[in-house]
Amino acid sequence: MNDKELLENAILYGKNALMWRRKFVGLLPEINRRRLFEKKKCGSIYEFAAKFGGLSNDQVRLALNLEERFESLPHLHELLVEGKESINKLARIVSIAKPENEKELSELVQ
Repeated sequence: MNDKELLENAILYGKNALMWRRKFVGLLPEINRRRLFEKKKCGSIYEFAAKFGGLSNDQVRLALNLEERFESLPHLHELLVEGKESINKLARIVSIAKPENEKELSELVQ
């Protein structure tokens, strides 16, 4: 494998890793709601997320808080639970998100 191929693979794998991490984070609110972490012998959603996704407690807490705040904002909620955007981007707009501007904000975040 030459240098060009190595760099291309690294970039591709890095992008895929970020995408799958966002999708994993998007599943956490529903896993928590259904308490599915207990089926994997985890004491909490935080333990589950650390064990299977390598997430910190702060990342899990942020994902759960965003999901709660976006319940009445379907466009932003979809970005979170389907892993279309990172929780860090979504956290930047949560304080200004309202039903009147959520569609515009969801487009802006993307």
